Amino acid sequence: MAHLRLVEQYGRSPHQQAVGAALTNDAGRAEVLLRLACLTYGTDDPDRHRQAAALLTAHPHLARASIYTASVVGDSIRAAELLTADPTLARSAGGPFGWEPLVYLTYSRLAPTDPAYDAVATAKVLLAAGADPNAGYLWEALVPPFTALTDVFGSGEGGQPPHAQWQTLGRLLLSAGADPNDSQTIYNWGLGGLNGDDTAVLELLIEFGFGRVCRFPARHTGWPSAAKTSSPPSRTMKRPRGSTYATFNA
Repeated sequence: MAHLRLVEQYGRSPHQQAVGAALTNDAGRAEVLLRLACLTYGTDDPDRHRQAAALLTAHPHLARASIYTASVVGDSIRAAELLTADPTLARSAGGPFGWEPLVYLTYSRLAPTDPAYDAVATAKVLLAAGADPNAGYLWEALVPPFTALTDVFGSGEGGQPPHAQWQTLGRLLLSAGADPNDSQTIYNWGLGGLNGDDTAVLELLIEFGFGRVCRFPARHTGWPSAAKTSSPPSRTMKRPRGSTYATFNA
């Protein structure tokens, strides 16, 4: 039973969660921003990311609301401010999906709404503060985990797009200790992907030791922190009726 409790702690089903927060206050807007900006591997209509950009354009101060919003938009200055005040935020799971900040950053597909926003710079700030390069979650409480590295590269059965800065971010995470034997990445870019003969991601993984070194699970030091704010176990969740896409009036 212990292994089942562990799965329940780390299991997430972000694609089954309705956006559904109030847009009448900043707390609600910040939650909706995080939900719309990120891939969930289920409800990944590009219009969600456009809505997130429109919401942030209408309320630019949302970028400063938390370490999670700063990470999802790539506000490295705000992230540095928050981490200076409390370095433990680098590994603190939270926000609507119960993810660590680095995971919100790598799963974000939000187009920058400010020229100062930079995902790579923000990732460097998080990693310097102690963020786990192997942070992630169990999609539908299944293994292998979807890690920060997994979604830098995207792809998979739904053909999810890679992060706009995937090459630099991927190299940064691997240099910081991300496991090059990331099973979900390998699946997404192999049998489970739609990229045909594109070997760019696999070549990068090989460069950093794919098939020769193994950093999991010893490197996954961030997983215990995820248990502190675990979402309901996947087996108890129901798909929401109707559309899960949000609309709003800025």
